[in-house]
Amino acid sequence: MNTCNMSNLIKRQALVLIVGLIATFSSFAQTYYWYETIDTVSALGYYNIELSQEIAGVGLNSLLILDDDDKEVPYLIRSSVPVKEMKQMEMYELVSNVHKDSINTIIVHNREAEVSRFYLRMKEAEVTKYISIRGSYDRKQWFSVKQKSLLYSEHNPNLGEIAIIDFPKGDYTYYELAITNNSRSPLNITGVGKIEKSSIYGQFVELKPGSFVVKEDRGNTIITFPSLEYPYYLSKFELQITGKGHYNRRMWLESSEKIEYTVGAFQLSSRDEHTFYTDQVLIDKNTQIVIENESNPSLTVDGIKLFGVNRYLCAYLDAGMQYRIEAGLKRPGRYDIQDFANEISLHLPIVKTVGLQKKMIEKEPERELRFFESPLFLWGVIALTGLILLFICLRMLKELKKKS
Repeated sequence: MNTCNMSNLIKRQALVLIVGLIATFSSFAQTYYWYETIDTVSALGYYNIELSQEIAGVGLNSLLILDDDDKEVPYLIRSSVPVKEMKQMEMYELVSNVHKDSINTIIVHNREAEVSRFYLRMKEAEVTKYISIRGSYDRKQWFSVKQKSLLYSEHNPNLGEIAIIDFPKGDYTYYELAITNNSRSPLNITGVGKIEKSSIYGQFVELKPGSFVVKEDRGNTIITFPSLEYPYYLSKFELQITGKGHYNRRMWLESSEKIEYTVGAFQLSSRDEHTFYTDQVLIDKNTQIVIENESNPSLTVDGIKLFGVNRYLCAYLDAGMQYRIEAGLKRPGRYDIQDFANEISLHLPIVKTVGLQKKMIEKEPERELRFFESPLFLWGVIALTGLILLFICLRMLKELKKKS
């Protein structure tokens, strides 16, 4: 082995040892987690907790709900898949739709192989509503499907007042819906229907990326968001484009960090609207939107809007109890509530979170460090090791030179 190779080997070994020691020291460094407070509720029961876009972005896979005693509260994540607006509803055939006093009884003729959700249309009424469901194959013998539970409804701009009823999947030919309310009069129910591949939770909310920057680079128009404070899950974006004549360009999202990922490909065309849907891409200040111009003149980007989709955690909360959501500490375990997702109503009272905060913690439990764990001792070891290695290296090089 010649002098140069020996020198390089010694340097590499020294570097490995020093890096290892620095990593050991860094294990005592501080890290961060995020948390938000959940609004208190006035009654015991299930709630849909609406997550802020910020806490979803910083730790969607590491969310914990904790109570005043720092005990975990089981939850399940509710529909986070974006959908386009609900515009049409296919109605079921109603065998009967009768009412008496405060009770509406509806029998639905089901021609589907299996069904687990009904959309109930009604006129608005400021009353408390309850629903129970039975199933039958011949309208003679009836079987219990869903016990009496609260029924919540929401106004949809295209469909009116809608209540979503979820129940265990079944293949009954007939379903009997018994709807009661706390007044002396019945509800004005106009029909029962279905909407394919839709979710009332697929509601878009505009993100706050701050200012954006447009630059030209090697024939491409690149849009970046340098003032983006938090990472966000992107589900939709809209571009405002000024261009002369017709254009049809390829466009994509990518990370500026050595192109760690490229997300699909979109077609930016003067024929179509400039609205694009993504599969929940996590974006940050390093993300860029690239428009490939090739030999064409650049398009002028006048504006851009980014949208996330509302996400909810479904959990059983106690009245007056203070809860919080933490992100970034650890991944949650598996909760029993996940097995009952189809039996818990989708349309529950919604509570929000407030006050996103970043908190610094110690990775190791707080305790008095032993002498050899102290930063001063560790840095001393690193310095001493470096000096010893340097001495050995110089001595070996001197001996090699004598031999050569």
